[in-house]
Order: sequence, then structure tokens, then C-alpha cells
Amino acid sequence: MKTLKAALLITGFLLMISACNCDSKQSSWSVDQQKEWKSNCMKFMTDRGVEDRDATDFCDCMYSKTSNKYTPDEAKNITTDEQRKLWNECDYSW
Repeated sequence: MKTLKAALLITGFLLMISACNCDSKQSSWSVDQQKEWKSNCMKFMTDRGVEDRDATDFCDCMYSKTSNKYTPDEAKNITTDEQRKLWNECDYSW
């Protein structure tokens, strides 16, 4: 009986988690696409004098915001205004 309750509880928890972010497009990103995106972001930030720690935090935030809202193909075509909106959500005011 305890095993059944535990299984039901785990199943319910997993269903709840998957439903929380049903509009996310993050699953459309491969590991390689994620790595490439973050690598490009890190280069952009560090070339402008941002310390690695801050650049990592910022790029992680930007990747999360971007991948939740856009597929990799869509992300290649986002406008400057859309990028600014995401940037503002992740701006740590260095």
C-alpha cells in the first residue's frame, strides 16, 4: 500500500511539474544548440569586459528566457526590441 501511495504521489508531482511550463519551447533545443548559444553569449559578454561569473549568470538567465520563449530557429530571428526585453529581465546592473 505504501508503494502505491508513493507511486501515485510521484506521478502527481511529475504531472504537476510538466504542466507548469507547458508553453516552454526549451525542449526544442538540443544540448549542442544550448552549448553554442551559451558559448556565443559568454564570448560577447567577456569581450566587453564582463567578469566570467557575472557573464555566466547573465547568459544562463538569457538562455532560460530565450529558450522558454523561442525555438532555436526563432531565436536566430528575434528583433532587437525582443532582445532588449529579455536583456532587461536579466539585467543585473553591473
